[in-house]
Amino acid sequence: MIVVKLMDGLGNQMFQYAFGRYLQEVYHEKIVFETMKLQKGSARKLGIQKFNIPLSSGKNYCTCKFANPIENIILQFISKTGRWIAEKIFGISMSGENGYHAMIKWGYYTTNDSISYYSFRKTKKKIKFVRGYFQSEKYFNEIENVIKAELTIMKIDNLSVQRLADQMKKEDSVCVHIRRGDYIGNKRLEVCTEEYYKRAIELIKTKIRRPVFYIFSNSPFELEWIQNHYAFTKDMYFVNEGKNEHEDLFLMYHCRNHIISNSTFGWWGSYLSNGNITIAPQKWSNSDEQQDILRTGWILI
Repeated sequence: MIVVKLMDGLGNQMFQYAFGRYLQEVYHEKIVFETMKLQKGSARKLGIQKFNIPLSSGKNYCTCKFANPIENIILQFISKTGRWIAEKIFGISMSGENGYHAMIKWGYYTTNDSISYYSFRKTKKKIKFVRGYFQSEKYFNEIENVIKAELTIMKIDNLSVQRLADQMKKEDSVCVHIRRGDYIGNKRLEVCTEEYYKRAIELIKTKIRRPVFYIFSNSPFELEWIQNHYAFTKDMYFVNEGKNEHEDLFLMYHCRNHIISNSTFGWWGSYLSNGNITIAPQKWSNSDEQQDILRTGWILI
Protein backbone atom coordinates (compact mmCIF):
# COMPACT_ATOMS: atom_id res chain seq x y z
CA MET A 1 0.00 0.00 0.00
CA ILE A 2 1.17 3.52 -0.85
CA VAL A 3 -0.11 6.26 1.46
CA VAL A 4 0.08 9.70 -0.16
CA LYS A 5 -0.43 12.71 2.09
CA LEU A 6 -2.26 15.41 0.14
CA MET A 7 -1.76 18.98 1.33
CA ASP A 8 -1.79 22.63 0.29
CA GLY A 9 -3.14 23.98 -3.00
CA LEU A 10 -4.21 22.19 -6.15
CA GLY A 11 -0.82 22.51 -7.89
CA ASN A 12 0.91 20.89 -4.90
CA GLN A 13 -1.69 18.11 -4.73
CA MET A 14 -1.04 17.38 -8.40
CA PHE A 15 2.70 16.95 -7.79
CA GLN A 16 1.99 14.70 -4.80
CA TYR A 17 -0.39 12.61 -6.89
CA ALA A 18 2.10 12.36 -9.78
CA PHE A 19 4.90 11.06 -7.54
CA GLY A 20 2.58 8.61 -5.79
CA ARG A 21 1.34 7.44 -9.18
CA TYR A 22 4.93 6.74 -10.25
CA LEU A 23 5.47 4.67 -7.09
CA GLN A 24 2.33 2.75 -7.99
CA GLU A 25 3.84 1.82 -11.35
CA VAL A 26 6.98 0.60 -9.55
CA TYR A 27 5.35 -1.34 -6.70
CA HIS A 28 2.00 -2.34 -8.26
CA GLU A 29 0.07 -1.40 -5.14
CA LYS A 30 -3.05 0.60 -4.38
CA ILE A 31 -2.74 4.29 -3.43
CA VAL A 32 -4.57 5.59 -0.36
CA PHE A 33 -4.82 9.38 -0.02
CA GLU A 34 -4.52 10.77 3.50
CA THR A 35 -6.31 14.15 3.52
CA MET A 36 -6.15 15.44 7.10
CA LYS A 37 -4.59 18.74 5.93
CA LEU A 38 -7.54 19.33 3.60
CA GLN A 39 -10.46 18.74 5.93
CA LYS A 40 -13.33 21.12 6.69
CA GLY A 41 -11.99 24.35 8.13
CA SER A 42 -8.62 24.05 6.43
CA ALA A 43 -7.34 26.91 4.26
CA ARG A 44 -6.96 24.55 1.28
CA LYS A 45 -9.46 22.06 -0.06
CA LEU A 46 -9.19 18.68 -1.73
CA GLY A 47 -9.02 19.16 -5.49
CA ILE A 48 -7.62 16.15 -7.34
CA GLN A 49 -10.89 14.19 -7.16
CA LYS A 50 -12.12 16.21 -10.15
CA PHE A 51 -9.40 14.86 -12.41
CA ASN A 52 -9.45 11.69 -14.46
CA ILE A 53 -7.70 9.61 -11.81
CA PRO A 54 -8.37 5.86 -11.46
CA LEU A 55 -10.58 5.81 -8.37
CA SER A 56 -11.95 2.38 -7.54
CA SER A 57 -12.71 0.07 -4.66
CA GLY A 58 -11.64 -2.93 -6.69
CA LYS A 59 -8.53 -5.07 -6.29
CA ASN A 60 -6.78 -3.79 -9.42
CA TYR A 61 -3.42 -2.30 -8.30
CA CYS A 62 -3.83 0.63 -10.67
CA THR A 63 -6.47 2.29 -8.52
CA CYS A 64 -6.65 4.94 -5.81
CA LYS A 65 -8.95 5.63 -2.89
CA PHE A 66 -9.44 8.42 -0.38
CA ALA A 67 -9.07 7.37 3.24
CA ASN A 68 -12.24 7.47 5.34
CA PRO A 69 -12.22 9.59 8.54
CA ILE A 70 -10.96 6.76 10.78
CA GLU A 71 -8.29 5.71 8.29
CA ASN A 72 -7.17 9.34 7.99
CA ILE A 73 -6.54 9.58 11.73
CA ILE A 74 -4.71 6.25 11.90
CA LEU A 75 -2.52 6.91 8.85
CA GLN A 76 -1.61 10.41 10.00
CA PHE A 77 -0.67 9.10 13.45
CA ILE A 78 1.56 6.33 12.05
CA SER A 79 3.24 8.72 9.61
CA LYS A 80 3.89 11.42 12.22
CA THR A 81 5.12 8.95 14.80
CA GLY A 82 7.57 7.29 12.40
CA ARG A 83 8.99 10.64 11.30
CA TRP A 84 9.27 11.85 14.90
CA ILE A 85 11.21 8.73 15.93
CA ALA A 86 13.53 9.02 12.93
CA GLU A 87 14.23 12.70 13.51
CA LYS A 88 14.32 12.97 17.32
CA ILE A 89 15.77 9.60 18.30
CA PHE A 90 17.89 8.63 15.30
CA GLY A 91 18.81 12.15 14.22
CA ILE A 92 17.72 11.77 10.59
CA SER A 93 17.16 15.10 8.87
CA MET A 94 14.01 15.70 6.84
CA SER A 95 16.03 17.96 4.55
CA GLY A 96 18.73 17.06 2.03
CA GLU A 97 19.28 13.99 -0.11
CA ASN A 98 21.00 11.94 2.60
CA GLY A 99 18.02 12.28 4.92
CA TYR A 100 15.63 11.50 2.07
CA HIS A 101 17.39 8.22 1.27
CA ALA A 102 17.75 7.31 4.94
CA MET A 103 13.99 7.60 5.40
CA ILE A 104 13.26 5.39 2.38
CA LYS A 105 14.74 2.47 4.32
CA TRP A 106 11.95 3.03 6.86
CA GLY A 107 9.32 3.09 4.12
CA TYR A 108 9.04 6.89 4.02
CA TYR A 109 9.39 8.95 0.87
CA THR A 110 9.55 12.27 2.67
CA THR A 111 11.49 15.52 2.50
CA ASN A 112 11.08 19.14 3.54
CA ASP A 113 12.75 20.25 0.29
CA SER A 114 10.15 21.15 -2.31
CA ILE A 115 11.80 21.91 -5.68
CA SER A 116 14.80 19.54 -5.52
CA TYR A 117 14.94 16.14 -7.21
CA TYR A 118 16.47 13.24 -5.29
CA SER A 119 17.19 9.95 -7.03
CA PHE A 120 14.78 7.06 -6.65
CA ARG A 121 15.40 4.01 -4.48
CA LYS A 122 13.14 1.12 -3.58
CA THR A 123 12.10 0.03 -0.11
CA LYS A 124 11.10 -3.41 1.15
CA LYS A 125 8.50 -2.02 3.54
CA LYS A 126 4.92 -3.13 2.89
CA ILE A 127 3.49 0.34 3.58
CA LYS A 128 5.09 3.33 1.87
CA PHE A 129 4.34 6.79 3.26
CA VAL A 130 4.67 9.73 0.85
CA ARG A 131 4.94 13.19 2.39
CA GLY A 132 6.39 16.25 0.66
CA TYR A 133 6.01 18.31 -2.48
CA PHE A 134 8.15 16.55 -5.13
CA GLN A 135 8.02 19.55 -7.46
CA SER A 136 10.04 18.21 -10.36
CA GLU A 137 8.93 16.24 -13.40
CA LYS A 138 12.03 14.07 -12.87
CA TYR A 139 10.04 12.22 -10.21
CA PHE A 140 7.50 11.01 -12.77
CA ASN A 141 8.83 11.67 -16.28
CA GLU A 142 8.86 7.93 -17.04
CA ILE A 143 5.05 7.97 -16.98
CA GLU A 144 4.50 11.40 -18.54
CA ASN A 145 1.68 10.23 -20.82
CA VAL A 146 -0.14 8.64 -17.87
CA ILE A 147 0.13 11.80 -15.76
CA LYS A 148 -1.07 14.05 -18.58
CA ALA A 149 -4.04 11.77 -19.24
CA GLU A 150 -5.08 11.48 -15.59
CA LEU A 151 -4.53 15.08 -14.49
CA THR A 152 -6.97 16.54 -16.96
CA ILE A 153 -10.39 17.92 -16.11
CA MET A 154 -13.10 15.28 -16.49
CA LYS A 155 -15.92 17.63 -17.43
CA ILE A 156 -16.54 21.36 -17.84
CA ASP A 157 -20.18 22.44 -17.57
CA ASN A 158 -19.45 26.17 -17.85
CA LEU A 159 -20.24 26.95 -21.51
CA SER A 160 -18.40 30.30 -21.46
CA VAL A 161 -15.24 28.49 -20.29
CA GLN A 162 -15.57 25.87 -23.03
CA ARG A 163 -16.10 28.52 -25.70
CA LEU A 164 -13.07 30.48 -24.53
CA ALA A 165 -10.94 27.31 -24.50
CA ASP A 166 -12.00 26.57 -28.09
CA GLN A 167 -11.01 30.10 -29.06
CA MET A 168 -7.62 29.79 -27.36
CA LYS A 169 -6.82 26.65 -29.36
CA LYS A 170 -7.33 28.54 -32.64
CA GLU A 171 -5.15 31.56 -31.76
CA ASP A 172 -1.51 32.17 -30.88
CA SER A 173 -2.81 32.37 -27.33
CA VAL A 174 -0.45 33.22 -24.46
CA CYS A 175 -1.37 32.39 -20.87
CA VAL A 176 0.14 34.97 -18.51
CA HIS A 177 -0.15 33.65 -14.96
CA ILE A 178 0.48 36.29 -12.29
CA ARG A 179 0.60 34.85 -8.79
CA ARG A 180 -0.16 37.29 -5.98
CA GLY A 181 -2.16 36.44 -2.86
CA ASP A 182 0.00 34.79 -0.20
CA TYR A 183 3.16 35.44 -2.23
CA ILE A 184 3.01 39.15 -1.46
CA GLY A 185 5.51 39.94 1.31
CA ASN A 186 6.83 36.36 1.33
CA LYS A 187 10.62 36.75 1.21
CA ARG A 188 11.10 33.27 -0.21
CA LEU A 189 8.42 33.33 -2.89
CA GLU A 190 7.99 36.95 -3.97
CA VAL A 191 10.13 36.65 -7.09
CA CYS A 192 8.18 37.77 -10.18
CA THR A 193 7.84 41.53 -10.59
CA GLU A 194 5.89 43.65 -13.04
CA GLU A 195 9.15 44.14 -14.93
CA TYR A 196 9.51 40.36 -15.30
CA TYR A 197 6.12 40.07 -16.99
CA LYS A 198 6.78 43.06 -19.26
CA ARG A 199 10.09 41.55 -20.41
CA ALA A 200 8.46 38.18 -21.00
CA ILE A 201 5.62 39.73 -23.02
CA GLU A 202 8.06 41.67 -25.21
CA LEU A 203 10.11 38.51 -25.74
CA ILE A 204 7.02 36.53 -26.78
CA LYS A 205 6.20 39.24 -29.33
CA THR A 206 9.54 38.62 -31.05
CA LYS A 207 8.76 34.91 -31.42
CA ILE A 208 5.05 34.85 -32.29
CA ARG A 209 3.44 36.80 -35.12
CA ARG A 210 0.01 37.50 -33.59
CA PRO A 211 0.07 36.74 -29.87
CA VAL A 212 -3.15 37.07 -27.89
CA PHE A 213 -2.45 37.55 -24.19
CA TYR A 214 -4.74 36.09 -21.52
CA ILE A 215 -4.08 37.25 -17.94
CA PHE A 216 -4.81 34.83 -15.08
CA SER A 217 -4.44 35.35 -11.34
CA ASN A 218 -5.69 34.09 -7.97
CA SER A 219 -9.08 35.80 -7.91
CA PRO A 220 -11.25 38.50 -9.52
CA PHE A 221 -9.92 40.91 -6.90
CA GLU A 222 -6.32 40.18 -7.92
CA LEU A 223 -7.21 40.53 -11.61
CA GLU A 224 -8.74 43.93 -10.95
CA TRP A 225 -5.69 45.00 -8.94
CA ILE A 226 -3.34 43.98 -11.76
CA GLN A 227 -5.48 45.75 -14.34
CA ASN A 228 -5.36 48.97 -12.28
CA HIS A 229 -1.69 48.85 -11.26
CA TYR A 230 0.29 47.09 -14.01
CA ALA A 231 1.15 49.18 -17.08
CA PHE A 232 0.02 46.57 -19.59
CA THR A 233 -1.27 47.44 -23.03
CA LYS A 234 -5.04 47.57 -23.53
CA ASP A 235 -5.16 44.47 -25.72
CA MET A 236 -4.67 42.14 -22.76
CA TYR A 237 -7.64 39.88 -21.96
CA PHE A 238 -8.24 39.45 -18.22
CA VAL A 239 -9.75 35.99 -17.74
CA ASN A 240 -12.65 35.89 -15.32
CA GLU A 241 -14.79 33.17 -16.94
CA GLY A 242 -13.57 30.43 -14.63
CA LYS A 243 -15.57 30.14 -11.43
CA ASN A 244 -13.09 27.86 -9.68
CA GLU A 245 -9.47 26.77 -9.94
CA HIS A 246 -10.27 23.73 -12.09
CA GLU A 247 -11.90 25.88 -14.76
CA ASP A 248 -8.97 28.31 -14.66
CA LEU A 249 -6.51 25.43 -15.06
CA PHE A 250 -8.60 24.05 -17.94
CA LEU A 251 -8.31 27.39 -19.74
CA MET A 252 -4.61 27.75 -18.97
CA TYR A 253 -3.64 24.43 -20.52
CA HIS A 254 -5.67 25.23 -23.63
CA CYS A 255 -3.38 28.19 -24.31
CA ARG A 256 -0.64 27.49 -26.84
CA ASN A 257 2.10 29.47 -25.05
CA HIS A 258 2.79 30.40 -21.44
CA ILE A 259 4.38 33.06 -19.29
CA ILE A 260 4.29 31.67 -15.78
CA SER A 261 5.06 32.82 -12.29
CA ASN A 262 6.96 30.71 -9.77
CA SER A 263 3.74 28.88 -8.98
CA THR A 264 2.94 25.18 -9.20
CA PHE A 265 -0.47 26.12 -10.62
CA GLY A 266 1.16 27.94 -13.53
CA TRP A 267 3.66 25.07 -13.88
CA TRP A 268 0.84 22.58 -14.46
CA GLY A 269 -0.93 24.92 -16.86
CA SER A 270 2.18 24.82 -19.03
CA TYR A 271 2.94 21.10 -18.51
CA LEU A 272 -0.54 19.89 -19.49
CA SER A 273 -0.73 22.00 -22.62
CA ASN A 274 0.48 21.13 -26.09
CA GLY A 275 2.11 24.53 -26.16
CA ASN A 276 5.12 25.86 -27.96
CA ILE A 277 6.83 28.42 -25.73
CA THR A 278 7.01 28.73 -21.95
CA ILE A 279 8.80 31.62 -20.28
CA ALA A 280 9.55 31.18 -16.57
CA PRO A 281 11.56 33.00 -13.90
CA GLN A 282 15.20 31.97 -13.83
CA LYS A 283 15.06 31.99 -10.04
CA TRP A 284 12.10 30.03 -8.74
CA SER A 285 12.56 30.96 -5.09
CA ASN A 286 14.82 32.99 -2.84
CA SER A 287 16.41 29.92 -1.29
CA ASP A 288 19.55 27.84 -1.75
CA GLU A 289 17.58 24.79 -2.85
CA GLN A 290 18.46 23.29 -6.24
CA GLN A 291 15.83 24.27 -8.80
CA ASP A 292 14.84 20.97 -10.37
CA ILE A 293 11.33 22.31 -10.88
CA LEU A 294 12.55 24.18 -13.99
CA ARG A 295 11.89 22.23 -17.19
CA THR A 296 14.25 21.66 -20.11
CA GLY A 297 13.20 23.81 -23.06
CA TRP A 298 11.77 26.67 -21.03
CA ILE A 299 13.04 30.19 -21.68
CA LEU A 300 14.29 31.52 -18.35
CA ILE A 301 14.58 35.24 -17.63
